[in-house]
Amino acid sequence: AERLSGDTVTNPAPRFVGETIRAMTFHQDRLWFAYNDRVMGSVSGDYYNFFLDNWQSVGDSDYIEIGTSGNQVTHVRHLVSFNSALVLFCTGKTQYEVRASNDGQLTPSSVSIIPTTQYSVTPDAEPTGLGDRLYFMSQEAPIKVYEYYYSFDAYSNMAVDIGLHCQGYFPSGPVEIRTSDSHNVVLSLFDSDRTKLYAYYV
Repeated sequence: AERLSGDTVTNPAPRFVGETIRAMTFHQDRLWFAYNDRVMGSVSGDYYNFFLDNWQSVGDSDYIEIGTSGNQVTHVRHLVSFNSALVLFCTGKTQYEVRASNDGQLTPSSVSIIPTTQYSVTPDAEPTGLGDRLYFMSQEAPIKVYEYYYSFDAYSNMAVDIGLHCQGYFPSGPVEIRTSDSHNVVLSLFDSDRTKLYAYYV
């Protein structure tokens, strides 16, 4: 989209220009990009527009940009729209959620980022959802498959190792993880043996 208000100083081009885009997804009628330790969502309903509508004031539909927080540098590797939040899977064994502070629609004034869990995540296999759960694989050996969900008992999101009872069962080199809603199954593929799929029935 073209800049319709202001100039390169008051309404600059999006900061991901010239950077490596690590992930992208749609969430709450916005197109989101992840680069370095930041995520940026488009103007609401205008997926290729990352400029302010009016450089003199920021409206609820304008683009959103926010960075991760913490004591160490974390780069975003995966973006997943999950329930009412945008989940960020980052380097440094950290997961974040981007959500509205009032639990409503994300806007430039309501956006917040919250660290949720701390697990190793492979950069190769994109996390995937099944119902009200997310599934992702670790990077470090022994390889683990995690189930990420909201715990009503703990009042927070958490992740559990679904293969805890068979540690060391999964081979090395996680490549892909997929789910099937119709079969309620999680399928994992590994580089060390691409002739096999590992299935977990929910």
